[in-house]
Amino acid sequence: MMLTECLVWMSSVGWFGWLMPLSMLLLVGLLVAALVKFLFFNRGNVDTVNTAMVQENTIPEDRP
Repeated sequence: MMLTECLVWMSSVGWFGWLMPLSMLLLVGLLVAALVKFLFFNRGNVDTVNTAMVQENTIPEDRP
């Protein structure tokens, strides 16, 4: 019943009624994709950046 009422309201509003649900689904999908990328594909980048920063900011006379 609730789905039927929602679809009737969305169709009575026109194209704008379909814009908000689709944009929310798109936003949730992008958030999930960003979370998956952050959790599973962001492993070695932090160590590489930190090592490069240490080598860049180290005075040559400090280390043998």
